[in-house]
Amino acid sequence: MNKMWSRIRHNPLLMSFNENQNDYSLIEDNLYLGNKDFANNYQKLKSMSISLIIAVYPKDFKYNYLRPPNCRLYHIEVNDQIHEDLVSHFDYCYELISEELAQEEGKVLVFCGAGLSRSATIVAAYLMKKYNISPEEALQRMRPKRDKINPNIGFMAQLSLYEDMGHKLDLNHNEYRLFILINLKKYLLFYILLNFSNFDYY
Repeated sequence: MNKMWSRIRHNPLLMSFNENQNDYSLIEDNLYLGNKDFANNYQKLKSMSISLIIAVYPKDFKYNYLRPPNCRLYHIEVNDQIHEDLVSHFDYCYELISEELAQEEGKVLVFCGAGLSRSATIVAAYLMKKYNISPEEALQRMRPKRDKINPNIGFMAQLSLYEDMGHKLDLNHNEYRLFILINLKKYLLFYILLNFSNFDYY
């Protein structure tokens, strides 16, 4: 069982929210794309019988929102920044969404802060793999349902890389290896700078 999985128990305390039509959008049958406000609307999620939630939210985010009984959660810990790695999650999210929607009562919500960039990227990758289409075609399918979606330039590059890899993660693909290497160098440089004050000089 993946450590990011969790089953959220029912909590009798309810929070009320004003539902906004921009809070969520139905992209395909039983597949929703939404923002954090919708993800925090316990009553709406329960009434819609959402059974799987993919949260694309920062590393320091503690997911304590109330969930309907038996609603599963998968948390991808990323910020909405161009260097963040989403492409490594595309295949697994595709499997999660596909398996859940294959269930008779399966309903999926993918959300991030505004429901426009990170979560839109995950849904776009799902559509790309399902229909064997390009990033542009995936976004064209989504925009009539949610017209303000706007993955950042880094995520768009990762969608293009996913298409180049044949809609599946290829660890030996040169551009993917370069992507990972560049990000590794960034994190290594950040670590060195962060700990620079601890260096001793003689």
